[in-house]
Amino acid sequence: EHRINAMRAICDAEIAHLLNQLHLMRSYFNKKQLDTPLIDFLKENCPNVLVTKATEDGEYEL
Repeated sequence: EHRINAMRAICDAEIAHLLNQLHLMRSYFNKKQLDTPLIDFLKENCPNVLVTKATEDGEYEL
């Protein structure tokens, strides 16, 4: 049980870290960029990134 609790604590810390990184990254964008659909934004700003539809339910791969 101690190992399970330790694994959960690590997982929770990793999730919190990722959420903080996403929040920080979001703060770098202006309102127009945030309102732009992601695929359009990637096409305009990251021309070397290939975006492909991965599944029928709308998931994409970069």
